[in-house]
Amino acid sequence: MPGFTRRKYAGGAAATTITGNINSSATSITIAAYTGWPNGSDPFYVVIDPGTAAEEKVLVTRTGSTDTTLNVVTSGRGVDGTTAASHSSGAAIYPVFTAVDADEANTVASTLTTKGDLLVHTGSAHARQAVGSNNAVLVADSAQTNGVAWTTTPTLTLTNSTGLPVAGITASTSSALGVGSIELGHATDTTVARVGAGQISVEGVNVVTVSSTDTLTNKTLTNPVVNGAIMDRAEENWNIVASAATGTITLNVLTASIWYYTSNASANHTINVRGDGSTTLSSLLAVGDSITVVWANTNGTTAYYPNAFQVDGSSVTPKWQGGTAPASGNASAIDVYTYTIVKTAATPTYTVFASQTQYK
Repeated sequence: MPGFTRRKYAGGAAATTITGNINSSATSITIAAYTGWPNGSDPFYVVIDPGTAAEEKVLVTRTGSTDTTLNVVTSGRGVDGTTAASHSSGAAIYPVFTAVDADEANTVASTLTTKGDLLVHTGSAHARQAVGSNNAVLVADSAQTNGVAWTTTPTLTLTNSTGLPVAGITASTSSALGVGSIELGHATDTTVARVGAGQISVEGVNVVTVSSTDTLTNKTLTNPVVNGAIMDRAEENWNIVASAATGTITLNVLTASIWYYTSNASANHTINVRGDGSTTLSSLLAVGDSITVVWANTNGTTAYYPNAFQVDGSSVTPKWQGGTAPASGNASAIDVYTYTIVKTAATPTYTVFASQTQYK
């Protein structure tokens, strides 16, 4: 429970009168008007017959904003040094600030006596939590009367720090934190070590930095920008599919840029280039960027060829090498079609340069 009862006040509450006789044990009071009076669940004090021998202070509530009934709180008659009495209809009544209110405020104010003191609650009353010593921290502690307690910041001991060049750290018998290395966890966990000036390794593998010269093995670089590079033994990923070309052939460039269907084509077909099922090619290319994709189509004795081209499902007419688009494929051959797609505007707009080459 709170130490004190929350009460409600309204500075503009106007004086009024009661509309019926009440005796000294009445638990409700009816008033003639309520202009500016507080209402709600929080109680407030009123005075009846102020300045007379029958003056009485009562603790009441008024539920609704238009209610004219005051409900007397339990043990709320004859409070603040007055006595419960009978009152006649027409007796003056109005909300009042009492000595009880002032005393409770003074009690809270006088509880704090020293710089840094805190006001806490014991569960039944407000109380003083004296300021702690320098560098102490306040923690919850249900075993304490106030529910909190001051405690000193714990001293942390760093072990396995042999050779660590930090002032104030005492070396131990373990060498897990030896010269130039750090064990993350214990001796069987990841080791971060200094290899040389400006260079570190993780579990013995050098971490690549801007200034270091390193060999990358089995690494995937996503959207790298490489300037002036010299490449040895560059490999390209082919997507080889044991299917026959027909309908729409979708080339997902996030899978591979070179697609090879090894079964004989069964019809002329459409080539559609995209990122993948959830990624458009447009989202992968900025204006001015390009990508080259290759379509290798296998033909039997009846030749077929791609007679339409799309990017992200929208038709684009390629510009063909030699100035004329192919009108057929080549029988009993593998026709390789190369498409260089240049994004020329954000709408998006593309220029596609294409060629057909026969292989037997």
